[in-house]
Amino acid sequence: MKDIFKYTLAIFCIFYTINCYSSNDNDKDGYLITVKIKNAVDSMLILGHYFGEYQYADDTARREKDGLYVFKGDKPLPEGVYFIILQNKKHFEFIINKKQKFSIESDTVDLLKYMKFKDSPENTRFYTYLQYVNQFQKDIEKYKTGYDRAKENNDKDSMSYYKDKINAIDEKIKNYKLEFINNNKDDLMSKVFLASKDIDLPEAPLNKDGTKDSIYLYYYYKKHYFDNIDFSDDRLLRTPVFHNKLKYYISNVANKSPDSLMVECDMLVDKSRANKEVFKYVVWYLTYYFETSKIMGYDAVFVHMVEKYYMTREAYWVNEKVIENITKRAMSLKPTLIGKTVPNLIMPDSTGYRWFSLYDIKANYIILYFWDPDCGHCRTQTPVLGKFYEDYKNKGVEVFAINTNNSKAKEWKKFIKEKELKFINVWDPQNQTNFRSIFDVSQTPVLFVLDSNFKIIAKKLSTEQLSDFIDKYMEYQAKEKEKNK
Repeated sequence: MKDIFKYTLAIFCIFYTINCYSSNDNDKDGYLITVKIKNAVDSMLILGHYFGEYQYADDTARREKDGLYVFKGDKPLPEGVYFIILQNKKHFEFIINKKQKFSIESDTVDLLKYMKFKDSPENTRFYTYLQYVNQFQKDIEKYKTGYDRAKENNDKDSMSYYKDKINAIDEKIKNYKLEFINNNKDDLMSKVFLASKDIDLPEAPLNKDGTKDSIYLYYYYKKHYFDNIDFSDDRLLRTPVFHNKLKYYISNVANKSPDSLMVECDMLVDKSRANKEVFKYVVWYLTYYFETSKIMGYDAVFVHMVEKYYMTREAYWVNEKVIENITKRAMSLKPTLIGKTVPNLIMPDSTGYRWFSLYDIKANYIILYFWDPDCGHCRTQTPVLGKFYEDYKNKGVEVFAINTNNSKAKEWKKFIKEKELKFINVWDPQNQTNFRSIFDVSQTPVLFVLDSNFKIIAKKLSTEQLSDFIDKYMEYQAKEKEKNK
């Protein structure tokens, strides 16, 4: 794939900007975390935190003479889930809240079992929970081994026994977690546990044929998906849970049509207004997700995000240069969104004497194809397009192919002849059209599928995908025609 020119992607600037979040001012003296790990021989430990789907290093502490490791900073750390990494790749997680002066003790023999905190009640509660659950997990593993052995021997009574034991422990853990949440409502881990909790689905109503109404359950689940997430608490950004819930919803739960996704994005942004840091993250992530998506039609959602939140300056944290770049990118995509009518193109063929107008083509489907004879990917894809054209020209398909590289005219003409490309081949030797800007031809090949009215019905397809798309689209049109009779 050959790049014609490169954009300075504003999205990376946006990510950098939102990751420079403001610090907590509740402890003016910064942080002081003392760590003592028995049997540790590490020369250095690393302190880091979660943010979205990434992890970041905040500080390092070298081993002192008395075996202590001290993390110290003049400015307080943002509240969230943090971790300390040992040099043997072992690590443990803990909470940093408003009170950022405390000590940690453990043993490399079993970090979880021997973990103790001083002057950090929230972490003490958290690890009491973890140690309690860990003991039951060991029992579950023992019963699972017994269950698997019974299953191999087809011993149904033993299988039932072990299954009941496992279910009983699962219920204990579930109840203990709920008790933890109810007793420690302001603790970050309570909010993490609650946010991670699956939505309890009601009994589905029955369809006329007696089957359960799965559509009802889907809409119920979708409506209540974010019930357990506190959008007003930006601490959740510095845990793995918020990003994962957001990503899963937009990738797997939300309706997949671009128009519906725009509504979904606006709903999520509105929820996030409860906290300025959450708002910044949600606006950034949704913009980034749809700007980088490979799914056809999702660029329309990216354009929507830019027009509604960046061009209006609601994304107040983004500087003017970034606004300028991301606006330029969105506006370059807008003319070629699915459903848009493309402008006419009038260009000569390789002889320079015969001219072709895109709007003069009478066909059910028009493949508008931009390619460069000096591009390796184009040299692979274009013959495939030639074969597709031979197979589909009698089904109402025409190809309007444009050479984007004027300096390679000789190679272009030679390639057309060698590969016997029978479709319309044109170019713009005098640079009289601005097709690169209009059709966002920043790399080649670029392919659009137009209907008979020159509206875009598909893009971002490879030439190998054309036949499957045209077949399915023709089938869809036939069904719609039959439905409307």
